[in-house]
Amino acid sequence: MKRWLLLVSGVLVGGAVVIVLFGAELLRSNFERAASEALGIEVTASGAMRAGLSPSPYLNIETIRLHQGDSLVAEIESARVEAAVLGSFVGGNLELRNLELRGVDMRIVRDEEGRFNLSDATPDVGDDPGAVPDFEFSEVSVHYFDESADVEVAFSDCAGSVSGAGMAQSGELDRFARLEGEGEIRCRSIRYGEVEFSEVEINLSAGEGRIALDPFKAVLYEGTGLGSLEADLSGERPRFSLNVTLEEFEAEGLLHSLAPEVDAEGVMIFSTELSSAGSTIEAVERELEGSISLRGEAFTVHGIDLDERFADFASVREFGLVDAGAVLLIGPAGLAVTRGHEFARLLRAGEGSTEFREVVSDWTVAEGAASTEDVAIATEEHRLAVRGRIDFTERVYDGVSIALLDPNGCAVVEQAVTGPFTDPEIDQPGVVETLLAPVMDLVQRGIAPFVGDDCEVFYEGEVSAP
Repeated sequence: MKRWLLLVSGVLVGGAVVIVLFGAELLRSNFERAASEALGIEVTASGAMRAGLSPSPYLNIETIRLHQGDSLVAEIESARVEAAVLGSFVGGNLELRNLELRGVDMRIVRDEEGRFNLSDATPDVGDDPGAVPDFEFSEVSVHYFDESADVEVAFSDCAGSVSGAGMAQSGELDRFARLEGEGEIRCRSIRYGEVEFSEVEINLSAGEGRIALDPFKAVLYEGTGLGSLEADLSGERPRFSLNVTLEEFEAEGLLHSLAPEVDAEGVMIFSTELSSAGSTIEAVERELEGSISLRGEAFTVHGIDLDERFADFASVREFGLVDAGAVLLIGPAGLAVTRGHEFARLLRAGEGSTEFREVVSDWTVAEGAASTEDVAIATEEHRLAVRGRIDFTERVYDGVSIALLDPNGCAVVEQAVTGPFTDPEIDQPGVVETLLAPVMDLVQRGIAPFVGDDCEVFYEGEVSAP
């Protein structure tokens, strides 16, 4: 026993002498070389470096940068690297058992040709694919920008840990499919385009070719969102499933995306179940399947009296139905489909307030496009409904029409929207039989008494007539 203790003590003392004799530059050089080989990207460490032996051999390193050619991919304020044996640092073979990172700023870019600024990185997992250290991180920010799709995602002030990580021993699956382990991630915020989630909490697990974020939790527009995301990488093509519910969020927050000056009261509910498959964003969009729903009732928007506007056809022609019903188009494809609508102009031009008795925006998603299932909004005196299709892959409106309804669900005034999200072609509102009766009469009494025949029903959903 004494002999064993003397041997261990000798190794530790000898290791300490090596560190003193060779100094930080040897450690820096070995760390940079080993990290660069492991990550497949150039790694430099320009800040202070300190080594120690207790409770296990470790390096504290400051100011680490990751480069891909001339591009700075990431900068790390400090890292603590713990190894199983001291020889890992001296020899340059980083046999790690724990890694802690603090103050990470990473930028990932996908250019218009689909190439990433990390595209040449080829990490070397070594002879032992299971040799993955436990991982802790704090104060991490990641910014992703897809130039080809004009998509931005930003993770801010994230912290968490991953334990039991490893790579399953299977040559049949790709590297991501062989991931194993579990962990948790917390972020102050995650921003996707113009939508920002706060107080984000994610439980992560990986194994048997599956990676799951279940559950994940976040706050959006003062409402709590709960959901799950799973990627199945075990087959020939990756498959994905997403389930999300956002309960009782403030309608004002959603409407702020249409007009920052909006003043509103009331809450709404959003839910979606989506699945898809593919190895690229474009492929995943093409194969989207599922449903999307946005609902609300008894909320009020101040600054515009839509009932007063709807009663006068000249006023309807001035602002258009699409402007008034833009909230119905937010549900299926986010804010992209509302660009070009002038909801803000309504608020600036009007006075009074509008109480929405009910909002139903239910869509069915198939082959990368959302089709109306039941999409309508009701004020105290009027109903608007939408029917048509929104194509995510082409980012266009496909046969979308919005109509002001009579009691039987027939269109009194109808307006069509076609073309790309960013610059849609919006027709002038067309009124049915305008010479026979005022718009208000058509809305209140219906078209049939004036034209002598039943109309073609535009809407038969659950939003009832006033």
